[in-house]
Amino acid sequence: MDLQSVKLSIPPSDSDKLLNEWGYNLFDEYFKMINAAGFAEKEKIFDFATGSGRMVSLLTRLNYKVITADINKQQRDDAIKRITHDYLHDVKFILLNLESIPFKKNSLLNIESVNTIHHLDHPITCINDLIRIHSPNGKLLIADFNEKGFDVMDKLHQTRYGELHPRGNSSWTEIQELIHASYQSVREFETTLNNVLIAGQK
Repeated sequence: MDLQSVKLSIPPSDSDKLLNEWGYNLFDEYFKMINAAGFAEKEKIFDFATGSGRMVSLLTRLNYKVITADINKQQRDDAIKRITHDYLHDVKFILLNLESIPFKKNSLLNIESVNTIHHLDHPITCINDLIRIHSPNGKLLIADFNEKGFDVMDKLHQTRYGELHPRGNSSWTEIQELIHASYQSVREFETTLNNVLIAGQK
């Protein structure tokens, strides 16, 4: 399925529609990240955290089986609307706290966490636990909004909810330093709205 068909198959949320009106498309950015990550085929991807399901819905269209985790079910209905019932069979939802993930050390091959860090109370603790459970043979994709991205999210949240978007409790520099200290191979790049790290060889 080409990217245009993928996007057409995912029902746009009100936020997606506004972003598109302003000339931004997070699905395009996520698609670029996934392609760059080079996740092992036929292996499940672990998505931390589900949120409104934007990344999960894209992964299912790219023929991945996804295990997606979040701390509560607050946005699960929104995620299911994005994923659609035609693709739900490729998704398993689980509840967990990213500060203490109930998986063994080095046990997960494919891990991604995109636009999650700024929502976390203790992001360094959470990323350390992602690193703990990540296999040395796999790829870890971490991305979060850059300055422009946060500005656009502020505009979006002010338009929709009358408030600013959270910017998180850690700087991107702290995240970079942690990943570089833990992996031999780290690729970095920026999309329009995001900073991206792809790590391997722990």
